[in-house]
Amino acid sequence: MKTQREIEQEIHEHLKRLPAGSQHAVLAYARSLTAPGVADEAVSAKLARFAGLIDAADLDTMTDAIEAACEQVNFDEW
Repeated sequence: MKTQREIEQEIHEHLKRLPAGSQHAVLAYARSLTAPGVADEAVSAKLARFAGLIDAADLDTMTDAIEAACEQVNFDEW
């Protein structure tokens, strides 16, 4: 397992190779991970026990419903 310093160095090496726009995206993502209310590893572990409980057919049905409803724009709504 890598040390904290090794992880930071590897992140920095990858970051240096990215264009400015991608660096800004990485920064925004890093900030979002440290924002108040972001689930920590303990919470994530608790949620992980629910993974796989919904069968694939139901997930497909939900995905289709979300895509059908969310990709529509009602210009008269406002």
